[in-house]
Amino acid sequence: MLNTFLIDTWSFFKIHIVTILIIILPVTIPVELITALHQYFTAEDDVVFQNLIFPLLLNSMAYPIYTIAIIFYISSVISGNQKNIKTLWNLGIEYWLPFMIYSILSGIVITIGLVLFIIPGLLYTARYSFSAFDLLLNKNTPLNAMKNSWHETKDYIWIILGGYITITVFLFSPFFFISQLFTPDSTELLIFEIISNIILSVLHVLYTIFSFRVYEYAINKK
Repeated sequence: MLNTFLIDTWSFFKIHIVTILIIILPVTIPVELITALHQYFTAEDDVVFQNLIFPLLLNSMAYPIYTIAIIFYISSVISGNQKNIKTLWNLGIEYWLPFMIYSILSGIVITIGLVLFIIPGLLYTARYSFSAFDLLLNKNTPLNAMKNSWHETKDYIWIILGGYITITVFLFSPFFFISQLFTPDSTELLIFEIISNIILSVLHVLYTIFSFRVYEYAINKK
């Protein structure tokens, strides 16, 4: 079953790559460039927290917009009622606040799990993997979406974790090994990080597609 979900995920990604790029790149390219410039001009500053907080806030503001748009796009393709790009971006803005609330709540729980014992954090990640879909597609509240996801994922925890681990290994391994070829703090490394972050923001959609594939299977099986 895991292999089938992974194959379906990759197939969907390849077929819809152009639309995925159109949704994500107009948001991520400016964000990555601004973040890189900020890091470049503040590299000599001693205030580490201040240097990190701006990129974190900027990414947190941008990430929900294109993620929401991607979720609605996947759902619209599956339902046969495909939405246009403008509508998807508008939905990203419309549902930004509830999605941000959900992201903060789930992020706190998952982070606590990772800090205390790594395995609980991974399990929480799997148990809340349906939350965004329930929140957006069923117009649920963040807390109720998390509760529903907790119950709906009960029989699919290891499939979800297996998919996430597989995707993570294939995504990040090449970038990690290539980054070792550059001199630390070099301009070349900075350029590579900008390009790789933009590419990874697109490839990160694989997690969403995979989760949706499992979500769709779980809901249809009920």
